[in-house]
Amino acid sequence: MANGGISAARYTTLMRDESVARFIQDSGRVIRDVRVAMRLTQEELSRRSGVSQSRISRIERGRLDDLGIAVLDRLLRALGIRYWLETDRPRVTRSTTDLVHGRCSAYAGRRLETSGWIVHTEVEVGGDRSRGWIDLLAYHPTTKVLLVIEVKTEIVDVGAIERTLNWYSREAPNVVRRLGWRPSRTRAVLLVLDSRSNDDRIASNRSLFRDRFPGRAPHLREVIAGGDGLRQGDYLALIDPRSRRRDWLRAARVDGRRTSPAYIDYIDAARRLERDPG
Repeated sequence: MANGGISAARYTTLMRDESVARFIQDSGRVIRDVRVAMRLTQEELSRRSGVSQSRISRIERGRLDDLGIAVLDRLLRALGIRYWLETDRPRVTRSTTDLVHGRCSAYAGRRLETSGWIVHTEVEVGGDRSRGWIDLLAYHPTTKVLLVIEVKTEIVDVGAIERTLNWYSREAPNVVRRLGWRPSRTRAVLLVLDSRSNDDRIASNRSLFRDRFPGRAPHLREVIAGGDGLRQGDYLALIDPRSRRRDWLRAARVDGRRTSPAYIDYIDAARRLERDPG
């Protein structure tokens, strides 16, 4: 659907009302573009799909408040368009058994507090249908910067990480108002266990990480130190929860780092951390 100016539309269960409206508009545009490309009139599409011509007209103009899946399915199938629906299974409870994740989160929290940040951990967001936990919310009372921090011990699904951070960043303003914080700027931060497997994953998805996380370890160090050099976009850095180095935020290999990662993979980190009570 990317050829000839035809765009794709995706629906997820985490959409807000304005996103649902945009999805309906996008779907109508896709239907119209493909119909025109196939040189079909609305009447001909109506005969093929069983959807009335007047409804097709409203759909193509994005004039419907609600677009049923059954109607959308008939139209897309009639036009030979492949599509998908996506849902994210909510976590009902937050697992506390992950030693490595727990150590990484606690380590980052302590480092931030030492630098003058107010930190809340395991901050619940969402409701009955979709619930999540922001690993760390950090607020600097002087610069009024809010950091929405996701800690990952393994990079498995880059798209899922991006969706999670987008969701948490949208939900964060509702949370911080209850805490009495008044941030002027908000940035998402991805802190990743400093392992070779994660470093390789970042390298193999170089362009994606570069576009989503233009801020890297040196830039994040400046922000955490209370500097005012906040960049556009979000931040990415690697961490080792056993490290006592002053520069605790580590760069990835794609950012010019030459030293080896602290761990081979998650299993290696778990074994070492079990032997090191910290």
